Amino acid sequence: MANTVHAPLLVFSRQGGMPALLSHFRPDYPIFAMCDNPEVMRHLALYHGVVPIFMEFLESAEDTFDLALKELVRRGYLSRNRLVAIVQSGRTPIWRRRHTHGIQVRRVEKRHLLDDTHDSVDELASWALLERDSDSLNGSIDHKTLDEPASAPAQAPIISAEDLVWRCAAELAPDFATIDRRVARNLRRSQEAFRRQRVGPHHFQGSTGYGHGDMGREALDAVFAEIMGAEAALVRIQFMSGTHAIAAALYAALRPGDEMLAVAGK
Repeated sequence: MANTVHAPLLVFSRQGGMPALLSHFRPDYPIFAMCDNPEVMRHLALYHGVVPIFMEFLESAEDTFDLALKELVRRGYLSRNRLVAIVQSGRTPIWRRRHTHGIQVRRVEKRHLLDDTHDSVDELASWALLERDSDSLNGSIDHKTLDEPASAPAQAPIISAEDLVWRCAAELAPDFATIDRRVARNLRRSQEAFRRQRVGPHHFQGSTGYGHGDMGREALDAVFAEIMGAEAALVRIQFMSGTHAIAAALYAALRPGDEMLAVAGK
């Protein structure tokens, strides 16, 4: 629904379950998760599209909704007449007696906009509590005094997705070049092994299935042995797992009653 009405999500959570669940659906708009627990807030910062913000929940749900909308306006996330989808859900009910789920769409009104004055000391205290948010996820809290005016958040430069992709590609170019050189070196080793074993179209002919005189299978074994630097190799699609291959090798090398020494260490 949030994608249909082009509205960000506003979720109030104590344990972080609902914001994490909404993140898995990859909505087109951000998920503002209001939390009263710093530990939950730091955990939610790892989820895709979730913007965790610390705030103390008031006794009244309506007062908390208004306070959260004012905070989002202050941070520059919302503007007047913008629609917001408010979600009430989760294992731990907030302002609810039962585990009911609800979602409502509200519009940012004039009363949610900021002015230079505050109506009461209680509102000032609430604004001070909201300063502890995801900007302090490393554990350091910026304690601002109530006399300091609320400053507008720094606006990051807007760049297109295409420019961002090309910028990242340029930064990763040295790593890509290292991978390409490694791929080219291993490819050359494989090609030289195929050439030295004189692999040709006749090695890809069908066989009876018994393996007698199967030139293709012998050539494949020789190619793998050379590439891996081994004395010999046994390449079969019948090996179901690595344990199966090890067991087959041990049964071939040991007879009933033989002893095997496993030497480890330097």
